Amino acid sequence: MVRIKVLWHSNAPWSPSGYGQQTALWVPRIAAMGHEVAISTFYGHEGAPGEWQGHQIFSRGQHPYGGDIVGMHARAFDADLVITLMDLWALPMDTLKDFKTAAWMPVDTDRLGALDRKPLEEKKDVIPIALTKYGQGLLQEAGFANALYVPHGIDTELFRPPIDRKELRKAHGVDDRFVIFMNAANMDEHRKGYPEQFIAFARLLNSYPDCVMMVHAAEVAPWGINLRELAQTLGIEGAVHFVSQYDYIAGTVEPEMVAASYGAADLFSNCAYAEGFGLTPLEAMSCGVPTVVTDNSAMSEVCEPAWRVASEPQYKHKQRAWWGKPLIGEIEQVYRTAYQKGPGYHDKKKQMRPWALRYDIEVVDAAYWRPTMKALEAL
Repeated sequence: MVRIKVLWHSNAPWSPSGYGQQTALWVPRIAAMGHEVAISTFYGHEGAPGEWQGHQIFSRGQHPYGGDIVGMHARAFDADLVITLMDLWALPMDTLKDFKTAAWMPVDTDRLGALDRKPLEEKKDVIPIALTKYGQGLLQEAGFANALYVPHGIDTELFRPPIDRKELRKAHGVDDRFVIFMNAANMDEHRKGYPEQFIAFARLLNSYPDCVMMVHAAEVAPWGINLRELAQTLGIEGAVHFVSQYDYIAGTVEPEMVAASYGAADLFSNCAYAEGFGLTPLEAMSCGVPTVVTDNSAMSEVCEPAWRVASEPQYKHKQRAWWGKPLIGEIEQVYRTAYQKGPGYHDKKKQMRPWALRYDIEVVDAAYWRPTMKALEAL
């Protein structure tokens, strides 16, 4: 093994975002392979350097994704390798022109989009690391034959079926209700498919008034949509329960609290237009919760045994590629099937956790990150 200095560029490890969770999981494990690892943040830390579990933390700059400062952090740290975990199209490559770079990157369109292709063409020595085999295939088809594959990992001891689900549901105030849970960042108007899922829920509620939808997201977000207003327009505001907005915005929601919300649910819904990986449905599956996703992008692969609904093409003009708009009628049908809790529901439930265990952090560490780091050491 060759010991190298690695600068990890992503969200801060204490951030409750998916990228923050992955930073917290993998920085210590890469260090345990014998490397010195520091963290460059573009979200979750600013204004001064810091430390986390013995790792140096570099603060964000003025560019929203660190494009003005990550190269300077790499120089200050004397990094041998920079690993970015983010949408690569958001990071100007000029800042990293002097550094070996591996981009752990999502691909969520039906082909490698124009924005995803651009930074790889600008810095031709970037090693792309796809989050999915789907993404790896699209990268290779686009001419980036060196694309590697490392999936996200999850802590399956944290995200596991609850010990006493009855008491958990009672604590959530939903012990006698049918509960659909959504955990999806409200960051744009389309990608997470909130309107389609809210409409399907409204139709279900019209037939079965004992239903509740729990939502872990910002009710109103600058780049997203007003979810409270959306619920009001559909007449379902009384049945849509949002996470404490103070706790959500302040970042005080602990992972154990999210795991408890999964465990209290009868169905997890993630009928998004596209996913680069799909971490939250996988967490739900690890908790043994029947899950429904859209049958496209990474979701078809990562959530294979979940219910999967069809979609129709949705053009992403900046990427010159396509997402998939989930079909409301199919979402509604899955909601109704889950509500009935027939044999198909229980069969689906049995498949969830065994599948999710394939992405356990120890499995991903041994099978993917360790051989990938050996390859990167040799660059």
